[in-house]
Amino acid sequence: AIDSKKRKMIKLMRSHYKQMHKIYFNIFEEEFVSQSRYVAGLLKEILNTKIFYLDRIVWIEAYKSKAIWRTFEMLHIEKNINSQIYLTHRLSVALPYTQDYQYLKKCLRIYHD
Repeated sequence: AIDSKKRKMIKLMRSHYKQMHKIYFNIFEEEFVSQSRYVAGLLKEILNTKIFYLDRIVWIEAYKSKAIWRTFEMLHIEKNINSQIYLTHRLSVALPYTQDYQYLKKCLRIYHD
């Protein structure tokens, strides 16, 4: 059997445990959120840089295709094209309220976020 002195000690230990848990959990949570935002920011910056260079390479390679080059020349699309310019141009010639138009709008929205 547990006497009253041991019960008080157990209650006191539980109370201290709960307080310490709350304090350290709050500290951990603040640090974790802070570090998570920092890492997410770095990852976003790295991914945006990689995507930029991928986009440039795709369009440089696209100009090696005679069919694409002639189409761009016929449509008076500038030589320094990127995906955003291409999507904007395609959206301007797509028929509104078609599936193609809606899809292009969704793709173009990525560049505005």
